Amino acid sequence: MKYCPKCGKSVADDVKFCPSCGEALATAASAPSQQPSHAKKKTTGKLLFTATRSIWYYKWRCAAGILISLIGLLLCICVCAVGSMIGLVFLLGPVIGALMLIFSALAAHAYRIQIYDDHIIVREGLINVKERRSVLTPIVGVSVSQSLWGKLCNYGNVHIDKQGKGWDISSEYISHPAEFKSFLEKMMSSTDYSSINYVMNN
Repeated sequence: MKYCPKCGKSVADDVKFCPSCGEALATAASAPSQQPSHAKKKTTGKLLFTATRSIWYYKWRCAAGILISLIGLLLCICVCAVGSMIGLVFLLGPVIGALMLIFSALAAHAYRIQIYDDHIIVREGLINVKERRSVLTPIVGVSVSQSLWGKLCNYGNVHIDKQGKGWDISSEYISHPAEFKSFLEKMMSSTDYSSINYVMNN
């Protein structure tokens, strides 16, 4: 067993090219067959950028919450107008609607793409939290697609094309996608990846 000198992933001794990043391994046979020490520990790089998901990802839940609030408020006013205090029960409608909106906002904010100077973390979920951590291999492309409503509300779908098999990131309803794309494009032209020699994936 040997390790790729570029991404640090373990590969078979008879493999000439790394299946993850494509690095030629012809000269790696003479290198010590041991895992680099920095591949064994978690990274603690500097956080450079955080992208979050727009609340419009939960547009139907938000629409339902607003509708329930309006119906409850309207029924409360109508019933109370005829002298019945039972109408106050319908105030539960706005309360339930508000809770739905709050939960949607929290769930959207819980989805994060965090760019560090040496790795990327994609995290989602409020209760059942999922996290994917990957080495910051070279970013070779980034694209943003937005609908007309997405342009008005400032959200869009972002695709990050990273070097290496299986490391691409595609996310929907990302807030401020143009700002995120601009940051990644600057990163593509200025980041030095020569010291990145490990891979960590949860």
